Amino acid sequence: MAINNLFGALQNAVSGLNATGVRTAVTASNVANALTPGYSREIANLATQAGGGVQVVSVTRAGDPFQLPLQLTATGAAAAANAQATILGQFGASLGTVASGAPLSNDITNLQTDFTALTNNPAGGPEQQAVIVDANSLVNDLHGTTTAIQGFRGQADQAIAGAVAQANQDLSQLASLNQEAGSAVSPALFDQQDTALKDLAKQIGISFSRGSTGQVQVFAENGSPLLLGQTAATLSFNQTGIIGTNDAYVPPGSVPGPGQNPILSGILLQPPGGVPAVNITAGLKSGAIGGNLQLRDKILPQAQAQIDEFSAELTVGFEGTGTGYGGTAVQLFTDGPPAGFPPPTFTNTPANVLGYAGRIAVNPIVQIQPWRLRDGTNPTSVPAPGAPGNTAVLTTIDTALTTNQAFAAGTGLPTSATYNQYANAFVGFQAVQAATLQGQSAAGQSLVTAGILQQTSGVSLDQEMVDLQIEKIAYSANAKTLKTAEEMTKTLLNIKA
Repeated sequence: MAINNLFGALQNAVSGLNATGVRTAVTASNVANALTPGYSREIANLATQAGGGVQVVSVTRAGDPFQLPLQLTATGAAAAANAQATILGQFGASLGTVASGAPLSNDITNLQTDFTALTNNPAGGPEQQAVIVDANSLVNDLHGTTTAIQGFRGQADQAIAGAVAQANQDLSQLASLNQEAGSAVSPALFDQQDTALKDLAKQIGISFSRGSTGQVQVFAENGSPLLLGQTAATLSFNQTGIIGTNDAYVPPGSVPGPGQNPILSGILLQPPGGVPAVNITAGLKSGAIGGNLQLRDKILPQAQAQIDEFSAELTVGFEGTGTGYGGTAVQLFTDGPPAGFPPPTFTNTPANVLGYAGRIAVNPIVQIQPWRLRDGTNPTSVPAPGAPGNTAVLTTIDTALTTNQAFAAGTGLPTSATYNQYANAFVGFQAVQAATLQGQSAAGQSLVTAGILQQTSGVSLDQEMVDLQIEKIAYSANAKTLKTAEEMTKTLLNIKA
């Protein structure tokens, strides 16, 4: 009986030493990888053996399994907001601020000041030239704003292409990891999968599930399968070189809007298993792909619509000065350089307003004959200069520049405002949008990188040091038991001898 108890003690001590060795190795790995991106703390799980002793039955990862899906959602939202905030921040910087005097607002203010000075001295050559100079400055700023908007749309289009390429790489990597998962499941493999999933979430909004064999299935945020088993879907996108004001993405089966040129690409998905390709553009909102699609197709076109509406109403407003277009109106702005005189009235339709801020021009007749700023630009109804002191037309111009005008609804800006107020509202709208998105991006990033979602799977060096001390004590106790059992065995052998 004593011999059996002694052998049991020896078995317990040996199994304890082996288990402690594994736990110490796991703890050492946790410490070594404390700063490794994507690493999750590992735990050696113990269980009693049949007949006595203890063994390590598995090494698993710490953390709440529900945290990763939340983290992927936060990652996708942060990536979309960051893409939008970055470009809108750059766009807003090019526009200036309302407080410091944005160029467009300054242009209108200067034009108003110039016409006031011209009203006080209707025959003044310098006053007439000041109007022409500032009118051209306004036109140049409208052209520059349009160029900036379309340039940023091109950047978004390029970013979509890059994100699609990266998403395909991530899906290919996950498919390869699924092959490994079918043969051997380990915490390290799960870490690799998590890292790939997090990178994929930066590109496109996703959800996923992990099976009992360790394989993951991945779906786009609209439910389309991206990865089933070891077969990944393929995303495709055709980047557009230079984007113009009329270029647009039009979903399959939809009719282009007024003036739109439907040449921009959407996102096609070739699902795994040979299923026909499907267009998933409409369902994408998260990740760099979703964020940049929103920029290219909604956010920046809205800015273009706002500045186009401003340009159109400014043109129409001047056409209504004096006694009107057929009389003494000062048609200061035209739709591009006119082919003849008088230029036709502006066609204020949605198709023609689209992109107008990039076409607006100063009527060249006022540069050839500046006196027409006082008397009217129609050479048929105003064939010669009028009285040098005539202010009748100039008074109507002053009224047009200082009273509320009617602007089209649906742009996100006021439908009744002065030109100056509308220009300030345009700049302020972009600034508020950028600030909101910057806040969303920062909030999402704080969750992803250093916040709540990583606390349950991160490594605490303090806790690992405590675990090492516990393992050291356990090792010493088992070693002492083993030594004691050895000494008792020798004693028993000596007694028998």
